[in-house]
Amino acid sequence: VYINNHTSVWGSWWQDGTWGYACCHSAVRNSYCTGKAGEKAAAETAEQMVRNLEAKAQLAAEEAEKRAKSTLSNAHLEKGNAQWGTDAAADDSELDPEKVKAAMKKLDRQEREAAQQGDDERKRKFNSLAEDDEQQMTPEEMEAYRLKKSRGEDPAAAFMGGASGTDGYDLL
Repeated sequence: VYINNHTSVWGSWWQDGTWGYACCHSAVRNSYCTGKAGEKAAAETAEQMVRNLEAKAQLAAEEAEKRAKSTLSNAHLEKGNAQWGTDAAADDSELDPEKVKAAMKKLDRQEREAAQQGDDERKRKFNSLAEDDEQQMTPEEMEAYRLKKSRGEDPAAAFMGGASGTDGYDLL
């Protein structure tokens, strides 16, 4: 006499690392036996799961291919974002030299103020990092930043200001 209408004991069936009942292939202990109908339902469920996984993988591959085609057709990715990236300035964007000089002076002033304050985060105003419409970076300000930043990969950077800290002797 077995429990819950089973005709075999728990552990009489094993598949893919799970134990179960041999009579209904149920892997849930103390479940009610469903007999051959339960065995058929378990096989259909496994087949459906395999079909779902294959369909999901095919859908993901199609989505990746669609995304790859859409990114290849974007001209801004092929050309590079010259205005905000590290590439040279684009031919179609003209920068006003006076505005660039003004942005350089503004950047120098901000660096001096930061050095005087000692970069103490506790003294920073509450919403000083929030972006307003007035605080949006202009192309001239971006160009001024690019001109002022130190470039470690530049072999002539040692002559321009000693960014590496060796006072120009690292090239000897």
